[in-house]
Amino acid sequence: MSYDLGTIYLTIMFLNFLYMVVLLYGGIWYTNQQTVQCPRCGVKYPKYHVGNHECHPSLVDDD
Repeated sequence: MSYDLGTIYLTIMFLNFLYMVVLLYGGIWYTNQQTVQCPRCGVKYPKYHVGNHECHPSLVDDD
């Protein structure tokens, strides 16, 4: 079977597009796994900063 160069090119570009989509959604998933959200101010920050997080006064609604 003989494929012309256009078909081969489009196939490679489609596979590259799928690869980029997987990288994008994989990165979003990984970021969500590695971050936590502060219950007071709502800011998301890395899990390894849990002990160091300080809420900004303008974001906290202390009544």
